[in-house]
Amino acid sequence: MKRGIDNVTEQNKRKKLVLADPDTGPVGRATENETYLDGQIPQGPRITAGRDVHMNNVQGNQNQTINNDYRQTVNSNNINNIQTGGNNTFVMVDMNAMDNIKKWINAPDSSFNFNAAYDKMTKGTGEWLLKDSRLIQWKESGGLLWLQGKAGSGKTFLLTKAITSLKADNHDVLYFYFDTRDQSKAKATYKGMLASLMLDMGLQFNQAQLMNLYEKYNSGRTQMPADAMKSTLLDFLRQKSSSMFIFVDAFDECDNQEQHPVTEFIQQLLVQGLKVHICVSCRYPANHIGMNAGTYEISLNAKVVEGDIGIYIQQSLQSKPLFVNIKEEVTEALLHGSHGQ
Repeated sequence: MKRGIDNVTEQNKRKKLVLADPDTGPVGRATENETYLDGQIPQGPRITAGRDVHMNNVQGNQNQTINNDYRQTVNSNNINNIQTGGNNTFVMVDMNAMDNIKKWINAPDSSFNFNAAYDKMTKGTGEWLLKDSRLIQWKESGGLLWLQGKAGSGKTFLLTKAITSLKADNHDVLYFYFDTRDQSKAKATYKGMLASLMLDMGLQFNQAQLMNLYEKYNSGRTQMPADAMKSTLLDFLRQKSSSMFIFVDAFDECDNQEQHPVTEFIQQLLVQGLKVHICVSCRYPANHIGMNAGTYEISLNAKVVEGDIGIYIQQSLQSKPLFVNIKEEVTEALLHGSHGQ
């Protein structure tokens, strides 16, 4: 049975719904497991519901807050969605407005880099990193984890492996992949990194504040400077009660003139007293680019990555019609000729 929010007292007598909002007056409150809210929801009131809330045919540019006893995300069947807040609060935001905000911020999308690396990962590789005591301690204590290795040593795949593992354990993760191959060049800039992290953080945890920013900057007609993006991202992180994992891949692919502000930003994150865990991959050691020595630093020398290279070679040769003894010889030759790449 579906119920409209208009005349909700009469329609929900059998559910014994109580209409009460401390600030705005009568709204729907479900005392049992489910309530169905159909059609246009009036502007303004907060809606406090029971365990399951179903939004149907919701239209219009609305910003509603629904307090719910259980942390979850509820999607309407139309253009709006309801986002879970940190205090079990749902904020319904117009998705057309979100599209406008994305276009305004114009952030480079690192999910392409993540997916490209994920799709090419060889099964069984990178497991040693997840078991490394330095990564385990970093996960528990926070700070900076610096993953250093020469070109071709597998830094991007290892970073992607760590992201995948943390996401599987339901940790909150942000990531940015510097990439000189990006045609827009935004993935090689400090502002591109800030825009990407700020947008992803806002979309995941604070869409209402993104909408406020959009209005503040003349409905997207005025561009947001890098300093304002940094301040906004720091505000998002301060508001968050749980830990946030931030990954930055291929720091050395950031433009040379942009590397200093990136370094300063990372160091600022580490001294803000935030619950932040930062992992950076780079060809060079942390202190070679002006970064204070990493709290945890893992160097990908030939010995460290030899196991992953061996797994990759073995799986690559599985489908090849070679005799066993030839496969062993080929594996040995490739492994020792790879020099950690």
